[in-house]
Amino acid sequence: MGTIGLVFDLGSSYQSRGNFNHDPGVECLEEACVALLSELIESMGHRCVGIPSTQQLAALASAKIPNLLDGFVNYGTGYDQGHRYVHTAVLLEMIGAPYAGNDPMVMGLCRDKQKTRNLMERAGVLVPAGLFVTEQTRHLIPEISEKILPALIKPNNEGGSLGVVGEIFHTKSALKIAANRLLEVFPEGVLIERYIPGPEITVTLIGNEPDIQIFPLVMTAQSQPVGEDFIYDYDTKMNNLNAVTYMWEPMEFHFDNRMVELVRSASSMVTKTLGLRDFFRIDFRLNAHGILYLLECNSQPAIETGNTYLEIINNHYFESPHGAQKAFLQKAFMRMGI
Repeated sequence: MGTIGLVFDLGSSYQSRGNFNHDPGVECLEEACVALLSELIESMGHRCVGIPSTQQLAALASAKIPNLLDGFVNYGTGYDQGHRYVHTAVLLEMIGAPYAGNDPMVMGLCRDKQKTRNLMERAGVLVPAGLFVTEQTRHLIPEISEKILPALIKPNNEGGSLGVVGEIFHTKSALKIAANRLLEVFPEGVLIERYIPGPEITVTLIGNEPDIQIFPLVMTAQSQPVGEDFIYDYDTKMNNLNAVTYMWEPMEFHFDNRMVELVRSASSMVTKTLGLRDFFRIDFRLNAHGILYLLECNSQPAIETGNTYLEIINNHYFESPHGAQKAFLQKAFMRMGI
């Protein structure tokens, strides 16, 4: 057995470099989650060493201390906006040690919604019609095609529903005002995307081919899949879900085997095309005609014990309060040869 470095950034101590326009710590780990991961790592016979910030990992890397470790678990979120999510993975690649989690190329690609859309569309996966604009190309907004309406607006490079505008836009005039306003906050890019009415489906995948587990869940309200005019924005994720207005349920509770297999097959296609590994999540929308649309991929999904979708997966599939988290570590360590 070996010594494992657990790399993380705490939400309680996260500090932006000054140009972040929303809560910078919202995607970081909490102390209880760090304690759980440490406990799970040590329950497998390893020694766990905490590295509590991306900056500290950088300092350790220059001192060659990581050479004393056998591997790492990467749950660092970097710092500042833009491409912060790849910071820790890049450092681990430079160190040359094996680590659990996706590599920096995959993480950067998944973080860029437009690049993910382009690649997956070429691979034959359907995505909603859309337009990507930046501060330099905002003049394209008035020329947007009617085919994109009704539309949603979201930051191109963010996760966790950060910055998603909780409104469906039916007119170009309203869309133009909202898109320009969001560009003031996220000048690096905003994605205007056709709204697909229908159930929201999230698929958690754990492991690596050929040993990969796929868990499709559907968003429900009062035990019925949500449909028309539902937007999984930041407020819904952080507030309404806590009030149990909305909740995730196993997809097989509401759909037949054919539809579940369609989602599983599409998830496998996305996984292989992007090169995802260990633990990740893929989000879809299913329209009224049974057509599946890819929305986005999360290469470093929430892993907290109180996370709604993980609670459902742990209770229904693993029958263990931390089964998914443990499976992630076990399968990652197997890939790493630890």
